[in-house]
Amino acid sequence: MQNQESIENIVVKSDRVVSFATPGGSITSSLYKCMNAVILALQNDVRQRFDNFDDVEEVYSDRVYDIQLPVIKFIEYMEWKSNNRQGARRAISLLKDLRVEWDVLESQDGKGNKVGGASIGFQNYVSRAEINDGILSIRLDPDIRRTLLNTSEATSLGVDLRIANGAWSDKYTPILYEHCLLFIRDGQRRFELTVPMFREIMNVPYTIENGEKVWTYPNFKDLRKYVIQKAINNINSLEFLDFRVEAAYVGKPIRIISFFIRNKIPSYAETPEYKNLKQDALMLLDERCLEATCRVFFNKLENSELYFDEEISVKHLHYIKFNIELYDKYATTKKKPLDYFKTCLNNNFDAFENEWIKIQNEMKLLQAKESQRKRVLAAKQREQLEKIEADAIRNYKKEVADAYLNSLSDLEKDSFFREVNEYAIRKNPMIKPKTPGYDALLRIYLFEVRSPELLDPKKLEKRVADAQDEFWSTIEKD
Repeated sequence: MQNQESIENIVVKSDRVVSFATPGGSITSSLYKCMNAVILALQNDVRQRFDNFDDVEEVYSDRVYDIQLPVIKFIEYMEWKSNNRQGARRAISLLKDLRVEWDVLESQDGKGNKVGGASIGFQNYVSRAEINDGILSIRLDPDIRRTLLNTSEATSLGVDLRIANGAWSDKYTPILYEHCLLFIRDGQRRFELTVPMFREIMNVPYTIENGEKVWTYPNFKDLRKYVIQKAINNINSLEFLDFRVEAAYVGKPIRIISFFIRNKIPSYAETPEYKNLKQDALMLLDERCLEATCRVFFNKLENSELYFDEEISVKHLHYIKFNIELYDKYATTKKKPLDYFKTCLNNNFDAFENEWIKIQNEMKLLQAKESQRKRVLAAKQREQLEKIEADAIRNYKKEVADAYLNSLSDLEKDSFFREVNEYAIRKNPMIKPKTPGYDALLRIYLFEVRSPELLDPKKLEKRVADAQDEFWSTIEKD
């Protein structure tokens, strides 16, 4: 059965949101998690209320967007433990003062200076973040809403907050991780950043003295130790990522940091490929009565009584098959075939190296194809499940709205539609009746302003759960 993970932790970020800066590099790890949680809260709210992100613009245009959700849900989005409410409240209280600048990779020249062209500088991330009776209210201005919904960007990135928010406790690692994803998406396995640009996008703290930026970790040795290497080590230690990161440094003093993204070669000990390879090698040895000889040889080579039976490497299994081919070809011409096989094991390590390089390349190619297949499959499943969940919520609301309208008399309907029209005019005077945006606005007014009690949370939850179960049962059959 497929892993039934919820996709509600996936956020879509445009490239300019990935590369952001804060005044003085002031963002903390907690605030970074809050930033991501706001994006997730917004995008999940929109998915449940609208058919697509573009409909939000038709309804809200230049008006603010308000989100309300339980504080405990926001804490889950931050990937914190639910009992860490005091820490979350502190972080949320700082949201109102958070200011950001987008698109640092494109808006700066690599020396820490802004390039020419339009620039809006730092913006308030939210215009309101308040907690009352356990409910968090967030207000987003139109420009921020459009940016976080990615409505005007050609490229975007899906970021799993279980990793970006949940895997690391510092701010530097997830920021570097997201930039690696950005370049991987574009087919680049190497990217370069000047030292000032790296400091900017990583939000390394600084102060302004005599009009110049004075950075924390002014010595590159400290920057490398406390920011670069720490972030790289954190990424590389996460076992389920399929890549690792390395860095090289150019210049004296260092001017450029080159990052290299490498595919991981996974451990095969528990994989079907490893088990099949080992079973095949053991069968070949058993058919030729060579297994005991191999066991003695490799256990002595590795100084371990368990190596051959429990720890033998992929390379050594291929080395065995390499020597069996020689044995089958020449052993019949030898007076002592067993001694010949022992000689092969002892003397053919150098001769095997070229063959091993070919095998490794074939393995990497197969791994790349399998990894790509899994990523494509997972992305399709997330996309399908996201649509199914959103459809279930919207369809339930449409059914309840239709049932409510059918229960009204003609006079009551006329009165209700006058209310909706007045509400629509306040929201967006340009919106036209009998459009998807108007229909969505009608449901927003009905369920969020006039009669929220019409929605039964248990029925809605069951409708979504039934849709999820049906989806995963289909996946399991396939």
